[in-house]
Amino acid sequence: RFKKSENSAVFVRFRYPLVRDKFLAEVYGDLFEKKEGIFYEDDQQGKDLKLEAVEPKKKGRWSAFEDETEEELKKLQERLRIVEKQCDKTIPKVVYAKGIVRYEDKLEAGLFEVTLNLHYSNERPIPGVTPVKRAIKIRNVEVEDVTYDGFKGELGFLFYGRDLDEKTLVKFLKKGVKTLKTKSKLKTKDTLTSEEIRKIELDNRNFGLDNGEYFNGDVFCDFFGQALPYHPKLDELIEAYVKEENERIGLANRQAEKETKIAEMLYEGDLTSSQPPAS
Repeated sequence: RFKKSENSAVFVRFRYPLVRDKFLAEVYGDLFEKKEGIFYEDDQQGKDLKLEAVEPKKKGRWSAFEDETEEELKKLQERLRIVEKQCDKTIPKVVYAKGIVRYEDKLEAGLFEVTLNLHYSNERPIPGVTPVKRAIKIRNVEVEDVTYDGFKGELGFLFYGRDLDEKTLVKFLKKGVKTLKTKSKLKTKDTLTSEEIRKIELDNRNFGLDNGEYFNGDVFCDFFGQALPYHPKLDELIEAYVKEENERIGLANRQAEKETKIAEMLYEGDLTSSQPPAS
């Protein structure tokens, strides 16, 4: 028998602007209902664990019997999935969540109170709040943010339920924010695709043909017209391509890392100064 554990409340500070549709789809609709967490009603504990044996009724034809059995098995698998989640201490079980948030495309529209539970999500604007654009200096980089005069509380969510780990909840909430650029892996000769190699050859079809080789529109040929398996200087071309691409990727990775760091410092509180922009 499933042993009922105690509920608790956890407040999670969260200043990142949310992308509304993404938040509802990935945090509320997807994460908590389907994947890494679960919404439930307080009086459901134990009830969801009452499993019944699968006893499909035969309807006179074997195909109908199989169809009904398969359907009942699917229902049983879904209930077992819920059981597994309820017993897993690493998965938050949320009765409800209430938060004060702001939206990425509505920063100057003010703040919103959001309520989430098993049955619905609801939001309403917070009255008496005035959005103010401010210049924020982070490690000598000036960025713009919006603060809210008249609001004295903290942006974030109050969660009520079981096994509520703050770091896990923050991870979930971050699924609902604007996707930042991610770092890409550097290229090597072995990681190039056949399409990339072919493009390298075609882009250099008039380069490096020093011994009478030529490109006939389809393949490279030697002086006597015999088809070659690849560009005669393909290794050199690949080396140059990989070097150029890795320089580009390295630059993009450094920019992505910088943007991520600025976002973390901007929304997680490590600010060096905050002031309204000069008029």
